[in-house]
Amino acid sequence: IIDIYETAQDFLDYMVFGWMKAMDERGLSASRTISKLGHWLWLMGRDDLRRLIKDDELYNPYGAPALIAVCEKMGIEVPQDLIEFSKKKC
Repeated sequence: IIDIYETAQDFLDYMVFGWMKAMDERGLSASRTISKLGHWLWLMGRDDLRRLIKDDELYNPYGAPALIAVCEKMGIEVPQDLIEFSKKKC
């Protein structure tokens, strides 16, 4: 890692991408996003959050609850429409 700020921004950008995939109900893309964010969290030394994002109980719908849980732990503001979306079950 050369630039920690650029790396953190890349993570945040991918988190936003994950929000979009979840709300667009893109099953395979949402699943791959959860996996990739898990790898980001591992690289960041946050194995606790990696386990949280990989929790199957938090996947439905489309990984939104897992994304929200990680964002809450990291102090990242989550859009209200994602919160509302996460309450719907597939």
